[in-house]
Amino acid sequence: MRIRTIFLITVILFFAACGRRTPPLPPQAVRPVPPSGIKLTLTPSGVKICWNIPRQTVNNNPLPGLKGFRIVRLSRKNKKGPLSRKIFFLPLDQKAWVRGTSCFEDHHLHTGCRYEYLIQAVRGWRCVSDPVQTRVFAWHTPPRAPQSLKAQGGDGKVCLIWAPVKYFVDSRPVSRGLYYRIYRYQRDRVVLVARKVTENTFCDQGLANEKVYCYRVEPVFFYQGTMIPGPKSPRACARTRDLTPPRPPEGLVAVPEKRGVLLRWFRNGELDLAGYRVYRKRPGEPPKLLTPRLLKQPKFFDTSLPGPGLYYYWVTAVDSSPRANESAPSEMVEVKYGIY
Repeated sequence: MRIRTIFLITVILFFAACGRRTPPLPPQAVRPVPPSGIKLTLTPSGVKICWNIPRQTVNNNPLPGLKGFRIVRLSRKNKKGPLSRKIFFLPLDQKAWVRGTSCFEDHHLHTGCRYEYLIQAVRGWRCVSDPVQTRVFAWHTPPRAPQSLKAQGGDGKVCLIWAPVKYFVDSRPVSRGLYYRIYRYQRDRVVLVARKVTENTFCDQGLANEKVYCYRVEPVFFYQGTMIPGPKSPRACARTRDLTPPRPPEGLVAVPEKRGVLLRWFRNGELDLAGYRVYRKRPGEPPKLLTPRLLKQPKFFDTSLPGPGLYYYWVTAVDSSPRANESAPSEMVEVKYGIY
């Protein structure tokens, strides 16, 4: 009986062992691929680093059980100082996993130091990705925010002026290396319109007229090859204004008839044309506007003549802007009405 029992146990263990098709994978085979898409951004309070969260292991299998990220900060005073190392661990939260990106911020930087970061994805002990290295940057106390920003709207442009920045946020004076970035805000869109402005004035050209544009100015200090941004200015807004009148109408001709004078001219080609005005004048008398309401067509029949005599006519074009910009007069034409 005892021999039979031992035989059965041996058979069971033999077949169980045969059912294992592959040996267990070592930790190095299931470690994550490195984070990708590293983006380092300097802010007035420090640095922000974002990256894409890895989804696969090094052998291209789905990555389960990611714990977080190991971040190593390497720093040195100046370019030749001793290298210092500090390690951070950023746990992975569910929102970041769903979003697909994770970010780390470091607000404890020191003026005069150069920094770089190594980032590794961590699945477990001895199960980490290869490190990904950020670019090297220098740090300096940022400049103060520009004050007294004013915006003035013009014809297809907005011009800005602000008080020049003279101090860093720690009250030390700025002597050189300061520039400005100009940001335009329109609805939900933000556009960097100028990267390196040296003066405390700027004009944003080529804008659509009769629209409101808002701006902020960001000071930037150039330090050891790194652009250190300061806080942005308060927002200032202005409306562009159409101040350009249409071209004077061309080809004006006047034909006297029994009941008056028929005028014709070429149509203007401006897209914002609202209409035309017709003026008449007799020798020794002031001009008279014959069309209080704008004409839509390039023709007019003057039947309000007071009698025979010499008359002068000219035409202007008016646009559809709120200011109703009026062109210069067309060439004047002379008509002898009722004189034979």
